[in-house]
Amino acid sequence: GSKIDLIISHKIFGVEIGVVEVSGPSHKVDKTHFLGDRVKIARNLKSIHKQIERLATNPNLASLKRLKLYGIQVYLDEIIIYSMTRISASYWVFLREQSLSIPSTSALFRNQLPAFFDHLWSLNEMFKEVDCNFKTKQ
Repeated sequence: GSKIDLIISHKIFGVEIGVVEVSGPSHKVDKTHFLGDRVKIARNLKSIHKQIERLATNPNLASLKRLKLYGIQVYLDEIIIYSMTRISASYWVFLREQSLSIPSTSALFRNQLPAFFDHLWSLNEMFKEVDCNFKTKQ
């Protein structure tokens, strides 16, 4: 649909810092849906970044350039992590940071799950490092 599937908020600052989009069932290849959802993630991250700028009491480009937001896309048996940063007043960078394979073979679960959970934990740590450490208007 046109709305994002999940929004991630910063626990302390109470601002949105990321989005998650699930692009169809794990068994159906649909490149058009995948690409459309990737664009949706980029659009939403840019919108969140602008929202944070509006909330900042003293927004300056230097502090806003440190702000890195993340988007997660689940497609087939893969989790793809994107980031969005602002590099100047007019330009943004949207990058594919990494991808993780989702364990999909039940015979291999015992071997695959520990590494998969380790990767999920690293995602948690990545979101904890989002720098929202500037005052926002209340």
